[in-house]
Amino acid sequence: MAGFSRDTVYANNVDFTGSTQPTPQVLLNGQLLIGSAVAPNIRVATLTAGPGVNITNGAGTITIGLTGGGTGIDSVAVQTGTSPVLPDGSGLITINGAVVAAGTNPVRSDGTGANTLAIEVQTSQALAAADATKIGLSNFDSASFAVAATGFVTLTSAGLAWTNVTGTSAVMVKSNAYQANNVGLVTLTMPSVASSTFGDTIRVGGFGAGGWAIQCVATQLIHYGATPTSAAGTLVSTNRYDQVELVCSSTTTEWFVRYVIGNLGTT
Repeated sequence: MAGFSRDTVYANNVDFTGSTQPTPQVLLNGQLLIGSAVAPNIRVATLTAGPGVNITNGAGTITIGLTGGGTGIDSVAVQTGTSPVLPDGSGLITINGAVVAAGTNPVRSDGTGANTLAIEVQTSQALAAADATKIGLSNFDSASFAVAATGFVTLTSAGLAWTNVTGTSAVMVKSNAYQANNVGLVTLTMPSVASSTFGDTIRVGGFGAGGWAIQCVATQLIHYGATPTSAAGTLVSTNRYDQVELVCSSTTTEWFVRYVIGNLGTT
């Protein structure tokens, strides 16, 4: 039954008097009347602050704000592209990773769409001098470099590996060097054409009294200046200490003398 009692209005399911009239009672700052599907259909409740939210209750007032009085994020500033603005209806912002062409900013943020940005790392580039604004991601030739798990890069070899040939013959391998060290002639056979590639290098140095002869395989020849060997011919030393460096040409069947010590012979 509803009615009046002096200066107080009350109903069956709510009471403003603070007395023992039918509960619930609205007595404290911040309390609200909340509808309920279960009787009593009007209940007293208070707002509860979630993480990062601060609620201040005063006489007749309720203030909702961020903890610490901060301002909510409404946009994200990026170095290039469109700044993603929150919210987009889902409250989600997407951050991607990307590699971009060489430039002047090694790492940058880029707004690539609504509520989407990318953290971009530029590729490396050839420079005349060191420049910290133009460094980037690099790959290395596995034939020439080794990269440790820590990212430390080293040459796979400090130079050509030398082999001391004390016998009278050996088959040479590209990117290696050989010392002919026998009292008799040492015959050093060239690598096969199939295994040869442009720019391959071989060195031969004499030490033994017998000297050395470099034997070409079938269809292969060596250019000694203007004088080539014949196909499957030989390049020979004339002095015990003669030396030569050979480089494979782009045809891979022809090699040329890059430098020499001594006066060599050809057949």
